[in-house]
Amino acid sequence: TQHYYGSAYARQQQAAQAVRQDPRWPSVVRAAAALARRLEAGLLGAPSALLHGDPGPGNLLLRGAGEHRQVASALDWELADFGPALSDLARAASRLAVWWRRQPEHAPAVRGPVLRALVEGWRATGPAVDPAHLAALPAWMAASRTALDLSVLGLGAAYAPELIEVVVTGLHARLWQGVAGVPAIDEALAPLGIGQTATWAAGSGARPDSQGTPA
Repeated sequence: TQHYYGSAYARQQQAAQAVRQDPRWPSVVRAAAALARRLEAGLLGAPSALLHGDPGPGNLLLRGAGEHRQVASALDWELADFGPALSDLARAASRLAVWWRRQPEHAPAVRGPVLRALVEGWRATGPAVDPAHLAALPAWMAASRTALDLSVLGLGAAYAPELIEVVVTGLHARLWQGVAGVPAIDEALAPLGIGQTATWAAGSGARPDSQGTPA
């Protein structure tokens, strides 16, 4: 046990040193801080609930076929926690309905019908949430994978150093897109009456340039 945790700690230290050397890392930190401030303000007073923590396709058992497919059960509750009710919806939407690009200037591709189905299903079965809080959903979608991305950096440092480059690139793009607002997500959610994130994120600051530094 001592050897296992000692090795894990060493991997995390190697990962921390590697990411600090990446010239984009200060920009990643600034984007994360800006996004956190806006999420804190946008979700003030939002209800809390029991969270699954990792509601991706690999952890869902489905029944039925085609348009009649439904979630029958959820597996793998090791990341379960108690927190903002929108968190699981944001995680699921980010993984199932959005293809995040690797460059901040490239807009994500959004599967509008899938995103709307997720939100409508959550509205029908989840805890009641003020519509004003749902305006923070797109930004939360951009931020929702951050903890998971950071958790694999230690493995990258030990077994696949190239993984660190992939993680930092993805974080940098996704977080800045969340700060600036994603018009394609706004368009997909507009039929549901969810507010525009571009307005909600107004005053969020400049986008990063091609070197990863906010212009």
